[in-house]
Amino acid sequence: MIAIMVGTIRISLGIGTIYAYPGGVFGGVVVGFAYRVLRRLLGGRRALISALTEPIGTLLIGAPLSLLIVSPIAPIFDQPQIEVRPEGLFITLIYLWFGWGASTFSGSIAAYFVLNILFRYGFSREELLGE
Repeated sequence: MIAIMVGTIRISLGIGTIYAYPGGVFGGVVVGFAYRVLRRLLGGRRALISALTEPIGTLLIGAPLSLLIVSPIAPIFDQPQIEVRPEGLFITLIYLWFGWGASTFSGSIAAYFVLNILFRYGFSREELLGE
C-alpha cells in the first residue's frame, strides 16, 4: 500500500510516471518477503539487509512488467510510452535496468543505513512499523 501511495504522490507532484507502480510495488513485496525469511534465519537487526533486496523486485519483476504491460496502456493515462529500441525488447529492457538501477540501488542502500541508524538510537521494529 505504501508503494502505491508514494507512486500516486509522485505522479500528482509531476515527478513520477505510471511506471512508479510496478517498480515500487514489486520492490516492496520482495523486501517484505526477504525480511520475513531473513528475520527467521538471522534474527533481529541482521535482517535489515533485506532492504538491499529491493532492486530484485524493481528491476527483475517491475521493469519487464512496465515494458510489456504498462507501456502499451500508458497513453490512455496521458503518460509517456516507453519506445522499444530498434535493436529489440531486450536492449530496451537493459536501458530500463540501467536507469531504474541507479535509483533503486541508491534508495535501498540509503534505506539500509537509515534503518541501522534508527535501531542504533533505540527505535524498535514495533515503533517504526506502528505495531
